[in-house]
Amino acid sequence: NLSYSAKDGTIIPGYITLPAKVSAQGDPENIPFIILPHGGPYSRDYADFDWLPQYLASKGYGVLQMNFRGSEGYGEDFMKAGRDDWSLMRSDVNDGATWLIQQGVADADRLCIMGWSFGGYMAQMAASEASQIYKCALSVNGISDWPRMGDTNDVEFWGELNKNLNKKKAASPYYAIDDINIPIYVAHAKLDTIVPYTQHKRYISRLKKKKISFVEYSFDKSDHEIAGAVNRTQLLDTAGQFLETHLGPSEW
Repeated sequence: NLSYSAKDGTIIPGYITLPAKVSAQGDPENIPFIILPHGGPYSRDYADFDWLPQYLASKGYGVLQMNFRGSEGYGEDFMKAGRDDWSLMRSDVNDGATWLIQQGVADADRLCIMGWSFGGYMAQMAASEASQIYKCALSVNGISDWPRMGDTNDVEFWGELNKNLNKKKAASPYYAIDDINIPIYVAHAKLDTIVPYTQHKRYISRLKKKKISFVEYSFDKSDHEIAGAVNRTQLLDTAGQFLETHLGPSEW
């Protein structure tokens, strides 16, 4: 368990997973790191076994998971914070990456962001607005175009975005593709009923049109969870190759 201060002083709780070699040697220093924001957003991470950070740690990467504002479990005010345009939630995540660098734990030249669902959205947005922090971004079943996710009465989720189309567009990676200047990995399941595969197709089409560097992977017979050993092995293999390409092999 750990915590760090966001730009405005708010304490953001989180969890860190380190490669076994780092843990055995004591204080971590200058490690290649993956920032791994959770989905939701009104979900949260726990100090439980999680196969994805464990895989990344086995490849020699440190992993930071944070319960940014918008996460549940820390009171109603914390969960509702940032619902006007979602930039606060993204800022909390990026502040965690900056904190790792300032502490000397993460190698500033070997830092990527990866996420699933809403976390995938976070990764896509980071590729457009935080390329000064990250060397690459990986999105799995991420949302790229909020207006095309449809209207909803779930005010707890949408906040002010539900009332304002321009805010939805401003919070959408699809409309910020011109600002991407780091490599991005984009994977999506064709049978996803939570984040439709059409989100993926339109985003990829726009990446191609804008000649943005990307790696794309589709899962033909899988849903939002990408369940099953075969599918998840393919996900880990392809994401792992992407990370090694852009961060280099880890000495840890």
